[in-house]
Amino acid sequence: MINIHDGGEPFRVYCDMDTDGGGWTVFQRREDGSMNFYRNWAAYKAGFGNVNGEHWLGNDNIHRLTSDGHFELRVDMSTFEGGSAYAHYDNFRIGDERSNYILTFGTYSGNAGDSLAQHNNQKFSIFDQDNDSSSTMTRLHDHVLWISKEPGGYAQDCTNILERNSKAKSGAYMINIHDGGEPFRVYCDMDTDGGGWTVRLNRILLHYTVSFVLILIMFAKVFQRREDGSMNFYRNWATYKEGFGNVNSEHWLGNDNIHRLTSDGHFELRVDMSTFEGESAYAHYDNFRIGDEGSNYKLICGNYSGNAGDSLADHNNHQFSTFDQDHDIAASSCSVSYKGAWWYGACHRSNLNGLYLGGTTDQFATGVVWKNWKDYYYSLKTSEMKIRRI
Repeated sequence: MINIHDGGEPFRVYCDMDTDGGGWTVFQRREDGSMNFYRNWAAYKAGFGNVNGEHWLGNDNIHRLTSDGHFELRVDMSTFEGGSAYAHYDNFRIGDERSNYILTFGTYSGNAGDSLAQHNNQKFSIFDQDNDSSSTMTRLHDHVLWISKEPGGYAQDCTNILERNSKAKSGAYMINIHDGGEPFRVYCDMDTDGGGWTVRLNRILLHYTVSFVLILIMFAKVFQRREDGSMNFYRNWATYKEGFGNVNSEHWLGNDNIHRLTSDGHFELRVDMSTFEGESAYAHYDNFRIGDEGSNYKLICGNYSGNAGDSLADHNNHQFSTFDQDHDIAASSCSVSYKGAWWYGACHRSNLNGLYLGGTTDQFATGVVWKNWKDYYYSLKTSEMKIRRI
């Protein structure tokens, strides 16, 4: 805990006492995609996350820190291939909220290159408070710097993106359901079966870690993916409500967002799966939606086609359950028994949010299961759930 002695309250920080002589106060960390960084002005003002993991310290706190003396900034970054680099600035501070947390920094040194120079003397921006100097969103691969708006407004879903640009490629996009809620990031599969799929479950690793970087990673439209076991899917109700992970890797888009997506039109669902032996299969449903939180995100799915077998029909009209909110019809909690979060009945024929067990297992029904394809003693290598407006 530290106290700036400016009349404000003390707050908790992480102190790096090892790097380059120590004494560094960490105010941002990205390392595993476990924290959603696409948040509103109020969240960035107050801060979020845990200082021992992924977090943003809060613009008010960063201002308080940097207004009380002379500070240098160091940005440490690494890749999954083991590469590392840093950028150093001999002066750093941000203004108060009245200045929209204007950024000021000094001379660069390091081996990562100076990717902060163009942001000097710029104001902080987020989707609900646009203070940048551009009328369009500045894109850097699948990242966004100082967010504003896309020309013509955000697309409504991945199908809408494909309608606007027939050559659009698979990747992460911002969408807005136009229901009064906030825009959010999804992964769009533009390759499978004609494209336009919003992916719901997606599991892979992030491509880098950072200790501080002024980049906001956006969310994907495929709504689920499993592929390497890098993300813990045995999580509570609040986490499934909001979503977790990174849309370019393993993730759950969030039940609130999935409801928003599927309540605005007619959607089909495709589930793509594969094994550790190189086999693949899919299941298709001609109608898909989930209710709002008041219904406990009740599942509605239509007629099946495909070659994986129908392991979702038994879950139709059932409510979503997690280990801390049991809405199944079994005598005991299916989520606790089978270590997942799903639309359990009594209990399941699919468990795609179960434990990542790596193929054949002696654990009954607790893995990434699609019973009608590989039965209960096989945990799939990959699963990807995606929707498309029809």
